[in-house]
Amino acid sequence: MPNGSWNFTHADGGDGSLAWLNTTDSRPLRWAGEQNPWLHGYPMWDWADEYEHVIGVSKPTSGGPGARLSIDPKT
Repeated sequence: MPNGSWNFTHADGGDGSLAWLNTTDSRPLRWAGEQNPWLHGYPMWDWADEYEHVIGVSKPTSGGPGARLSIDPKT
């Protein structure tokens, strides 16, 4: 919870799986050089916490602020 509040994201895989997360927070862009980043949180369901392996970090395809995190489909 950055700064004491939730950071809401948009998640989609097209088929109900988690393929990527978009966030309005640009801080994850600093993770682009990390060797093995993982996320912990509630990316799909508000009642089930998960660990997700991040395989890519980029700017959102919309060109707006924030970051787009690509998730390894095997996690």
